[in-house]
Amino acid sequence: MLVVYFSRSGTTETMAQAIARHLKGNLVELRAEDYGLGLGGYLSAAWDAIWRKQGRITPERVDLSPYRLVFLGSPIWYWRPAPPLWRFVERNELKGLTVVPFFTMKSDYGETSARELCQKIEAKGARCPGHLPLRHHGELGEAVTRKTEELLEKNKSWWAEAVGHQK
Repeated sequence: MLVVYFSRSGTTETMAQAIARHLKGNLVELRAEDYGLGLGGYLSAAWDAIWRKQGRITPERVDLSPYRLVFLGSPIWYWRPAPPLWRFVERNELKGLTVVPFFTMKSDYGETSARELCQKIEAKGARCPGHLPLRHHGELGEAVTRKTEELLEKNKSWWAEAVGHQK
């Protein structure tokens, strides 16, 4: 199992680490230099999110062939998954995988955008059984980890078969 994530401030990274630890998976961090901390990074991130640009990421491609299950994570910016996640989906071979997007946000998120991302994933030949939204109110660390574990257990049927667990 693989967890691929983009995190600008660390909350999505904490969630990604909790998923990888809970399911004994590997981690790949997507980096986007244009979205660094500070005002310039914030403005670039906001612009790209609002105008639905994909942004540049490193790595652009990951060998997913050893995996059956991939979790894809990002923060929600302007009611949409962050641009690096869209770029990753576009640039990588997903056929035959079960892909579960996960998101962190402080407020509401766009359920429509989450479904749109799943549709894009499915158009690439993968199965997208749903997504895991983690709404936090500034909590960090253990609180995010605990909420992540609760989401995983609640939605176990989405990923259990792909990793050989019973539903």
